[in-house]
Amino acid sequence: MRAPNSIDFWRGFALVEIMINHIPDNGFWRVTHRQFSWSDSAELLMFIAGCTTAICYAHRPARVVWPAVVERLRKIYLGHLAFSLMLVGLYMYAHDVLKDAAILSDNHVALARSDWSCFLAGLFTLTLHVRFFDILSVYFVLTLWTPLMLALDRMSRPLLLAVSLTAYAVALATRVNIPLWTGDGHWAFNPFAWQLAFTLGYLLASRPAQLAEALGRLRFVTPLAWIVLAVSFGCMLAGLPHPELEQRGALEDFLWSKTHLGPLRILQFLALAHAARSLTWLVPRYLPYVWRLLSLVGRDSLAVFCSGAVLSAVGQIAHRAGWHGVAFDTAYTAGAIATMAMAAYLHRAMKASLRKREAGRISPGAVAPRPVG
Repeated sequence: MRAPNSIDFWRGFALVEIMINHIPDNGFWRVTHRQFSWSDSAELLMFIAGCTTAICYAHRPARVVWPAVVERLRKIYLGHLAFSLMLVGLYMYAHDVLKDAAILSDNHVALARSDWSCFLAGLFTLTLHVRFFDILSVYFVLTLWTPLMLALDRMSRPLLLAVSLTAYAVALATRVNIPLWTGDGHWAFNPFAWQLAFTLGYLLASRPAQLAEALGRLRFVTPLAWIVLAVSFGCMLAGLPHPELEQRGALEDFLWSKTHLGPLRILQFLALAHAARSLTWLVPRYLPYVWRLLSLVGRDSLAVFCSGAVLSAVGQIAHRAGWHGVAFDTAYTAGAIATMAMAAYLHRAMKASLRKREAGRISPGAVAPRPVG
């Protein structure tokens, strides 16, 4: 099992925050960083996915990348199907037990009760998403984008950045997005816009030495990042943008849209990422247990994200059943984080066991070595 590192730590941090934020009325959502920031854990998770792609594949040949991409697509798709169906089952059971008529519509699964075949068609085509579980579809599209991104990077880094920025600008200006199966609405995360966060993560992590050299020369970047953070926080205190989405005007929606990754969201996120990068060393020094715990949670993001989604659904159902308050939220959040860490540990241990078993097998036609002595 690899040692704790900053990529795993921040990914684990994002996964824990997502689990907390996806339990409406959980008291701990008030201390997650989205309450003090224009961006939130979604940008962090997408950016880190790009960083991880750079670390794993930036300098590897295409014959190695393609099988890995296909395998990743398979895992994301099966995870989307399996855990979406699990969440639907949970919400249906809660609906029947609690007699809560709104729980199905609130979580975008009412169609499963009224027209199961239509719901399954949308689920299998990735055009129908259970609430809070729609980011996996974006991961699927961005995984498809990965081979082209790598090819463009090998041709020219400025060309890759230009293509990504052009796609982002078109998506932002035209609001082109993938429609939902029902024809009523679009994806909550526009992949044509969100690819920018993924691509920027890739570009910044694929040449770490060049990045460090550039930051060493451009000493104004760090104070500029803190100024951006201070201004954004001041704007939030002044009510800009409006905290209620339906109350925002057209300009506010353009600049701060989460669906289309508004330009001020991505700008503020980059400033936040740079500031956090410069302070990450404090965590292992002064909070070593937190460093190790969140690094463990962040090692297997797909498995932990799916387990976190189920824990969020259970927490939401518990709140609807009347279980809430500081004591319950504290106990449940601590237990959920421990469960996510256990899921990560067991998943990693299972993978290590399978690798060891495969390595111990003798390939067909091979001659077993004779014992010595």
